Amino acid sequence: VVNVIPSEDSHEEVWGLAYEISDEDWKDSVGPALDHREKGGYSRRTETFYYHQEDKKDSVQTMEVITYIGSISDPQYAGPDSLENMAKTISYSVGPSGPNKEYLFNLSESLKSTCGIEDPHVSELETAVRDILAKESS
Repeated sequence: VVNVIPSEDSHEEVWGLAYEISDEDWKDSVGPALDHREKGGYSRRTETFYYHQEDKKDSVQTMEVITYIGSISDPQYAGPDSLENMAKTISYSVGPSGPNKEYLFNLSESLKSTCGIEDPHVSELETAVRDILAKESS
């Protein structure tokens, strides 16, 4: 459902969480599992993550994190599409991690509850998918 791709625009942002994982856990389980899950068109990269500590909201800190970045040249990349087509695809697609609609709903809720933001594009997609599902059930 979500594909983070490189941008030339230095003002683009990606919101999310960073988890601290021990070197041993990364090597023995987490790293290989993520590499396997993200093998379809993603490359592992180290990026700078900007964050606020809970008790220091006015101070921005940074750390290096590992992330997976998609490629627009990958055959599975659907590219930009209309909101309607994206909503239809998300409504009916299921991947190894489960239904895409559940991924979208969880992403939307997590952005609001954990990051304190409402992404307009994610919200529009969520509304469109819920509308499709409501029409199906009526």
